[in-house]
Amino acid sequence: MTPPEARTVVCDQFPKVRMLVLETDEPHPDTQEEKGSFGEVLHNLLRQANEEHDPELGIETEMQYCVEPDGGRIPRTDEISDDVNAILITGSVYDAHSNEEWILKLMDFVKCTTGDTLE
Repeated sequence: MTPPEARTVVCDQFPKVRMLVLETDEPHPDTQEEKGSFGEVLHNLLRQANEEHDPELGIETEMQYCVEPDGGRIPRTDEISDDVNAILITGSVYDAHSNEEWILKLMDFVKCTTGDTLE
């Protein structure tokens, strides 16, 4: 299975809210075909919510697949643009408490971006 490439979905009509979605799993293939990746699903939900917001906001969603054993990559904190307003990490079938290297790297990423120790 080829992992999805990092990509950005943009809605340019209004002032932007930039969100980075770290995808830690993929939807079932049938769901992905119909609805897209978890990041695309979240982008579409936020865009729909935006339609009810006054004033409307542009939603820009950057997505990064993070499951390194499947070809994904955890971003480095210095790769995150200063104008990112939010970082969302999707749910996953993986255990957040495991000692898999990519999960430990993701935990380090969260600690570095929030300044928390998460103990």
